Amino acid sequence: MKQALLQPRKVSELSAVVLLKLGGKKEAVMPRIAYVDPEAVHDAEIRGYLERARQEGTPRPESQAIRANNPNVIRAFSQAWDLTFRNGVLDHKIKEMCRVYVSKSIDCEY
Repeated sequence: MKQALLQPRKVSELSAVVLLKLGGKKEAVMPRIAYVDPEAVHDAEIRGYLERARQEGTPRPESQAIRANNPNVIRAFSQAWDLTFRNGVLDHKIKEMCRVYVSKSIDCEY
């Protein structure tokens, strides 16, 4: 049986990598969450979120396809995204610069 090993890691290394002990050897594996096929989504609101991400490239369509596994998650995220990035008083370019700055400052690879 495979056992997950808990080891201290830097924040930048917390990218869902799980170490498994296989016959005395440690092997790094990346768990995978399936993308939701937009054609299989029957909820018009969620299909709209997926289509808008595909057309505009933000939020990332791949990330939205993962969030769509849970309708409440994609709804909450998309509504917050719309309020934060598509509406408001700041120019979108400034918001995008802030997003990139935060991503870089925490060594986010996404």
